[in-house]
Amino acid sequence: ETRSICEWLITDLKAKAIITCRLSVSVQQLISTSHKVTACDAWKTLEDHFSWMDMGSQHIVWQSLYALQMKDSADVANYVGKH
Repeated sequence: ETRSICEWLITDLKAKAIITCRLSVSVQQLISTSHKVTACDAWKTLEDHFSWMDMGSQHIVWQSLYALQMKDSADVANYVGKH
């Protein structure tokens, strides 16, 4: 049982590291570096922080899309892939 717990902890720490290394520095600050915070906790924190969409956020997204000067449909896929 102890071995299973240790393996789970190691796997969880790896998952949390993968999650946090993909985030910008400012967003990484939302996730605690404590070993008590699991990968699941990290996802929950990100969900709680980013899962809502208010009118201001919608306006910013629409403004960004309207500002694009696209040459062809590949530009759309490229932009969406980056954002």
